[in-house]
Amino acid sequence: MVNAHTGNPHIVPEDMQDVPVKETDGCVVKVERDGFKPFLLLRKKEVPDILAGKLLQAFAHIVQKTAIAQRFCSIGSWRCLMNLFIGKIVSSILQIILFVIVPFIWWFVTARNHQKFSQWIGLKKIDGGKRTFVSIIIVSISFLVLGGLTLYGIRDIDTATSEFASLGVDAIPAIVIYAAFNTAFPEEILFRGFLLKRVANKFGFNIANLTQALLFGLLHGVMFFSLVGAIKAILILFFTSVIAWLMGYINEKISNGSIIPSWIIHTISNLFSGICAAFSII
Repeated sequence: MVNAHTGNPHIVPEDMQDVPVKETDGCVVKVERDGFKPFLLLRKKEVPDILAGKLLQAFAHIVQKTAIAQRFCSIGSWRCLMNLFIGKIVSSILQIILFVIVPFIWWFVTARNHQKFSQWIGLKKIDGGKRTFVSIIIVSISFLVLGGLTLYGIRDIDTATSEFASLGVDAIPAIVIYAAFNTAFPEEILFRGFLLKRVANKFGFNIANLTQALLFGLLHGVMFFSLVGAIKAILILFFTSVIAWLMGYINEKISNGSIIPSWIIHTISNLFSGICAAFSII
């Protein structure tokens, strides 16, 4: 490789010395690397040697960068997906710990000698048989319909599932973790497992179920208030409160206090939201 002033147009930067450069009939310069084969047509009589050298130098540099980027693109994507998956696991663990702290302390102080924490919080076998199953299906469908309308209404707003946007099937593992453990499980522990049961012991089921439903709706409505305006935020609050009330009713009145039914319903809804984002459905 020589300088352009010597008359040879094959000017390649030092970091590209290993790139094969071929000449055909004195007019075609072809750069090949890793199966990536762009070519540059240069006619020696029409382009000054110095210009040819500069063009080839710039082009070879672009080819090198493109080849490297192409080589590591799939690896980088895989790493990003793994980071997303691991991030969801870590986030889920932290959120579960955060939401369980108060219920666990309450149980430890007031009920540890009488009942296991899992039973006290509602992590127990589902009762109710077919009636519980049908109720889960009906409320899940209702949740999906209302959830779909809500997602459509806030489609231009970043939500908890926006990080899955357009990732397709590769995002499914992270979506599953997010759906079951990142929000559904800790929220069911706090609202239907702790709040509903403790308030019901003092004021009865009706007041307790209305209380947890309103607080659950407020949690979801308030976070969107500044983003979507008062009307949409109130609708979100109303829809989520209604679903929360239904989930509380199924748990306590049909499934003998188990929070598993509402956890299933909540997870299905989150799966739907995550999949809609990953496949750009809404």
